Amino acid sequence: MQMMGKQLFWQRLREEWKFQISVIRSVFDLTVIVYFVVPALIIFPFVYHDVWNNVHLYWHAEIPMNLLIFILLLALLRGNFRTFIHEPDLLFIVQRRSLIQSLKRWSLHYSIGQFVVGTSAFIVLFLPILHSAYEYGFSDIVRLLSFLLTYRLVQLTIKKLIIHNFFRILIMTTVFFLSLYIWQALTSLLFIVGYVIIMIGIYYLHYIKFIKTNKYFLQELDIERTERVRYIQLIFSFAQEVEKTPRRYLRKPLFFFPSKRIFYRSNDRQKMGLLEVLLKRFLRDRVLVMGYINLVSLSLVAIYFMPVWIKWIIFSFFLFALSAWLRSIFDKLLDHSFFTIIMYDENIYFSTWKSFRKWLAFPMFLLVGCLTIILSFF
Repeated sequence: MQMMGKQLFWQRLREEWKFQISVIRSVFDLTVIVYFVVPALIIFPFVYHDVWNNVHLYWHAEIPMNLLIFILLLALLRGNFRTFIHEPDLLFIVQRRSLIQSLKRWSLHYSIGQFVVGTSAFIVLFLPILHSAYEYGFSDIVRLLSFLLTYRLVQLTIKKLIIHNFFRILIMTTVFFLSLYIWQALTSLLFIVGYVIIMIGIYYLHYIKFIKTNKYFLQELDIERTERVRYIQLIFSFAQEVEKTPRRYLRKPLFFFPSKRIFYRSNDRQKMGLLEVLLKRFLRDRVLVMGYINLVSLSLVAIYFMPVWIKWIIFSFFLFALSAWLRSIFDKLLDHSFFTIIMYDENIYFSTWKSFRKWLAFPMFLLVGCLTIILSFF
């Protein structure tokens, strides 16, 4: 008996869930579940209920609604249309054409359903703010949901349809800001009909462009590989023990002029040379720079939105976290094989670390501290 596309879809979906659950279990062991996950699940309903009753403690009505829309539009850029195809399916494109098309059709329905649930979850999460701070009614919520769902389907279709990275980023950025303008300009409930028509058109495009043809088979296969390891990549991005290799630089770097200070025998000159090498290495490593920016920006966002007493807790944690992170990076940079050839005096280790921290940590301490003070009183 030949397998139908529906059976193949559910079989591969179960395999996908089992694989992702095994990845999550590798991080959330019994200790993490008992001491972090379970308490978080218990506390969340009480916090959510408190937001409903005291929304002014978490969000101010004077904050523009466009900021919330901006956050939602950014969050909804994640994801892809799934097809659940595997590499061996390439052999059956011609022989089992109807089976592959049925698999893609079920996968499309699953992806759309996943987008609806995910977008609705964001709406539910921000519902206390929308209802209490901005006085949104049922019709406004429906309009917002249809707008966000249409936006997400359009962006993810562009992500799948356009192969060239430059043009894909350019068009997605244009759609992003155009969507912000549309949300501000078109406020009538009648535009819900327009959103529904666009969603139907996107479904028809996928049916004709991706399901009925195999032109994008290799691209869809690449998307499946990326989606399958998305949680593994997320875990690796937070793991200090895993080396993140930066992009190789084939051109002469700008603004980093040749220096020979590290070769001087004087401790002061060698200290300045070692510091210069470490700072250059840090600034040329895109992974380290992005980690540095993410740590600072996430702290600033959290401080901006949280109540006053939580702002200072976050700031105190930021002081500790940034220093600890920079210390681990400092030791990691010194562990490079370069320093087994070009030796440095061990006596300048602590003085170099203090200078390294002064250059990278203290400016951010001052920036985040000043913003915490300003946001606490204004």
